Amino acid sequence: DDPAVLMGILSESKHADVRRAALHAIGNVGSPAALDLLAKIAGSDADVDQRRAAVFALGNIDSDRAVDALVRIIENDTSTRVRTAAAQALGNIGSDKAKAALLKILEGGDN
Repeated sequence: DDPAVLMGILSESKHADVRRAALHAIGNVGSPAALDLLAKIAGSDADVDQRRAAVFALGNIDSDRAVDALVRIIENDTSTRVRTAAAQALGNIGSDKAKAALLKILEGGDN
């Protein structure tokens, strides 16, 4: 349950299954301390499944910064699976900011 240990495993492991398990565990802990690392993985990892796992973990962190990261992912990720996961994660956060961001995205952005 220690996010520092999990973040260390995530940063150091070269095995996709181990990294994915660490991402899920970090998501279950919901630690804001992991937010920067999760956002980086969610936005730039080459593996779609790693990005999705990081997105789901972000969805367990009730933070404006998590909402901002998820919106960027929806706007920029090339994978429909990752963008869908990011929208679900916004719904999971459920804050006023997350709801407003999701509504704006569903309405088509700035239109």
